[in-house]
Amino acid sequence: MMHSHSVLSLNRIAAACCAALALAAVQPALAQQPSPQQPQPSAPQSDDAGKRAPELTLQASASSDVQQDTVRITLATELEAASQAAAGKALSTALDDAVKRAQGTKDVQVRTGGYNVWPNANEKGKIQNWRARGEITLESKDFAAASALASKLSDKTAIAQISFLLSREAREAEERKLLSQAADAFRDRALAAATAFGFSGYRVRSLELSGGGSPVPVPRPMGAQMMAKSSVAESADVPLEAGKVTVSIAVNGTVALH
Repeated sequence: MMHSHSVLSLNRIAAACCAALALAAVQPALAQQPSPQQPQPSAPQSDDAGKRAPELTLQASASSDVQQDTVRITLATELEAASQAAAGKALSTALDDAVKRAQGTKDVQVRTGGYNVWPNANEKGKIQNWRARGEITLESKDFAAASALASKLSDKTAIAQISFLLSREAREAEERKLLSQAADAFRDRALAAATAFGFSGYRVRSLELSGGGSPVPVPRPMGAQMMAKSSVAESADVPLEAGKVTVSIAVNGTVALH
């Protein structure tokens, strides 16, 4: 019985030794394989891949002086009445009459403007009467027609203001011409900058356009003497001479040099 137990113990020891040897042989092979849960380190990027092309922000513009092509004439009428209601009614009648006489004139737009009624007080602050003032506006590209109409209406109205402006159509047409010039100037500047910094060319990354030039008409207010003269029925046509306005286009952009 003792011999049998000794044989079994030796067999168990031998089996344990074989298992240990097998495990030792497998572990180096497993150690050589990367763990599936751990990402493999990426290869370092080259210097060229990590570099970004230098960028420049540039601006170029083109502009021109354009003759204003539209005249705007403001005609005013003033009157007095004993009451506020009477002053308002008389002013409305006068403006309606002037508009009816002006309507139908070829190539001249007519519209009503300011309308005001206020009291006239004496030294003691008591209201004596009411005063009313209203305006109509004539607008046209035909300066001669607008001038003749203003003269026609001068028996009941006075010229309060004359202004000139550039029409939207003329402005947009001029901006289309300037856009091509501004684009050429931007390309020339971008290429010159690339060459100056030792690069062979450039690539546009972003562009932005903006326009300039004041669309607001420049008024010519009329003095009291001129308004009095213009109210005379026999007055001659108003002489009109427009000035110029500057229209411009600017191109702003970013380029990458290469």
